[in-house]
Amino acid sequence: MLTPWVCWNATGDSVSNEIISSPGKCVSGTSNSQDWPQISISAAYIKFTYDEIQNNNTDICFNIVGSNAISNVIDHNTINNCGPLVTGAWNPVNEDPGWHDHGVYDYGVNTVITNNYIYGNSRNGILEYPSGSGAIIEHNIIDDNGNGITLGGNTNVTIENNIISNSGQLDFSVDGSYAGINNLLENNCIGGNLSGDINPNTDSNVEQKNNLLGVNPMYTNAATHNYKLLSSSKCIGDGPDTAQP
Repeated sequence: MLTPWVCWNATGDSVSNEIISSPGKCVSGTSNSQDWPQISISAAYIKFTYDEIQNNNTDICFNIVGSNAISNVIDHNTINNCGPLVTGAWNPVNEDPGWHDHGVYDYGVNTVITNNYIYGNSRNGILEYPSGSGAIIEHNIIDDNGNGITLGGNTNVTIENNIISNSGQLDFSVDGSYAGINNLLENNCIGGNLSGDINPNTDSNVEQKNNLLGVNPMYTNAATHNYKLLSSSKCIGDGPDTAQP
């Protein structure tokens, strides 16, 4: 059986209806990884708290989608290893094997994503996708992902007091040109992102205030995903409000 993520081409477009004869590539009728999410939420006021959520490097962990997905809460969870392992040159970020495989893929309204440890995901730790609005992303550690957060065409998204590190970059546009309206990036600790901490195409609709850039968070051991901060870290006060489970 083919792994689901081979059904995206290098630009992130579906190739499931193409017949490709190369070994390990899609054949006609094969499903894409976006069709295989671990958890899909299309209702309102759902809460996931204090859970460990992963899927052994296969596909999306959370897919929050649709106009009925209102005020859902993702709080105090560990969300990791969503999508295939991505290796290779990271300048530019080599994410092709993991297109569309995110920790949290949010199309919803007023989604709350707080106090989570989000790491090891092949594309974005969090993707705020067009048609979504009003998300609150606060006090998360977002580390070792293809990108930390991508914001593409959303409105009224607040990103505050997160630690965003060791990923591709913090990317405010899916298409490189438009990040949405009335979005705020404030008081975040950002560093070690291999294509640059913030995408240079970030537009004026993202207000940036009091962020620390180029900072080493000084985790106890990032390689083993031990995200306790050393006492000398400049990021103390950001990230989750409880210890990592």
